[in-house]
Amino acid sequence: MKRIWALLLSIFLSLDLSASPIRWEDNVSVRKVDSKGTNQFVVVPACINLNSAEEPELLKLNGIGPKKAAAIIEYRSLHGPFKDIHELGKIKGFTGKVVAKIMEKNPKIIVGTS
Repeated sequence: MKRIWALLLSIFLSLDLSASPIRWEDNVSVRKVDSKGTNQFVVVPACINLNSAEEPELLKLNGIGPKKAAAIIEYRSLHGPFKDIHELGKIKGFTGKVVAKIMEKNPKIIVGTS
């Protein structure tokens, strides 16, 4: 009887996990430290596309707060899609040093088609 329950449980779990809408290999858990020094762990997509990411996705990136996320979205709506990640330097408040830090802390930022 125990074997039957174990078999049924394993079948149920395999079906449940295979039907999950989230592909876990496409997501990573990262530690984000907020301005108060509090550690937070968030699940972010393995790659974040600057040309299609909305505010909630951008806020999960280290070094991107509400103002910077809004600035990225505004720049994108005014000037079209980014061609290169270094184009962030054209946005007010994004110096070369800031862009370099964002790239260092978030190696999975991509600039793809939206």
